[in-house]
Amino acid sequence: MEEKSADGFAIAGEVLGGGDTKQEHDDVESALMTANVPRLDDLVVKHLAENYDIYPALDRIPPEYLDNVVALLDPSQIEFVVAAKYISTEKFWRRLSQERWPICQPANHGLSWKRLYIERHLTSLFEAYYPSKGRQNYNRLMLEVNAGKAYVHTINIQQLLSHLDLSEILGAFSNLTSLHLRYGAMKLGMDYDKSLFGMQLKDAMSLSKLLQKSRHLIRLSLPENLLTDESVHILSSGLLANETITYLDFSHNKIGDSGAKRLSKVVEKHGVLSSLDLGDNNIHTEGAQYLARALKHNETISFLSVKLNPLGDRGGRDVLNALASNPVITSLDISSCSLGPESGAALLALLDSNSNLNELDISSNEGLQVQGEDLRDAIQRSKNLVKLDMRRCGIEEEAAAEIRAMLSKRFAGLKQARRKEFQKGWDDSL
Repeated sequence: MEEKSADGFAIAGEVLGGGDTKQEHDDVESALMTANVPRLDDLVVKHLAENYDIYPALDRIPPEYLDNVVALLDPSQIEFVVAAKYISTEKFWRRLSQERWPICQPANHGLSWKRLYIERHLTSLFEAYYPSKGRQNYNRLMLEVNAGKAYVHTINIQQLLSHLDLSEILGAFSNLTSLHLRYGAMKLGMDYDKSLFGMQLKDAMSLSKLLQKSRHLIRLSLPENLLTDESVHILSSGLLANETITYLDFSHNKIGDSGAKRLSKVVEKHGVLSSLDLGDNNIHTEGAQYLARALKHNETISFLSVKLNPLGDRGGRDVLNALASNPVITSLDISSCSLGPESGAALLALLDSNSNLNELDISSNEGLQVQGEDLRDAIQRSKNLVKLDMRRCGIEEEAAAEIRAMLSKRFAGLKQARRKEFQKGWDDSL
């Protein structure tokens, strides 16, 4: 007959019989006592990560648990539209960015990982976009554009095969300040087709509309787009109506004298343009003369590049003479422009009359015919010039060595003065 305990329950050892059974019972009890039972907060963290799509509440999780939740997330299950709307925590966006791209530089995106991810994600959508019959692709694109539009400040598109209507798409980005755009294709290999390259006139019209209504765009870069005089004529109408762009890059295109004439109106009338790059185009003497007349009346452009344009001696002379009376120009690149002796004389006059010029590139102009001693003396009188590229200009080596030594010493002195000024400001703030 089995023995009962005081509370009426059978004693296990007696019921099952044998002393070994009691030992097993003790072992089980000990195992239960020492079992690694998950903590409640760990269970909650796991549950939040697994059900992120239902309840995307990362911003409301205490900081001490945030790293664990982010580490448990599955990026393939994350909807961009939901994340852009509900999640701000930088740890989340940093993980997504670093897992998607091998090189990430948040310094180029306002030191914000969320902005970095959204700008690069939308850029990749633009580059890969192709139209569909029922506009499903377009509607999906606009859904993601609208989700991330508040965080977009910079767009850098390296290929745009679809020729999207930029006035409608980029017009949604009310904070857009910098646009780099290239109509072309990358990694074609043996499938090269030149029809894939270049901005069409309808693209220029679309971009012109965007420029007219943009209120924050500061930088516009359109290099390698096969821009012609006709497309520049269309773009200029948008530029003339724009009041914010300070940086304009039309380099490596096919702009000729007619396009330069149209751009000269922008140079003359645009009130805030400070940097203009027209390098590697097809501007001859006539176009250079239009630009020169506009530069005489411009009081904002501090950087100008007309390199690799066949300006000729008269065209180069007129540009240099115009800049001699321009008090704001600080950097000029007029290399490889087929300059001659008249341009050489204008160059010396520029160095004598413009005391603000500090960077100058006149390289690969073998027809300048400037005497090394005259150039050295002019640079001595031009107190602020610190950088000069004079390779392949026929300057005697002895004079060139003296000029390099003078500019090197001047540049070192400038750096030291800036360092002292910075240190002084730092000391004053302590």
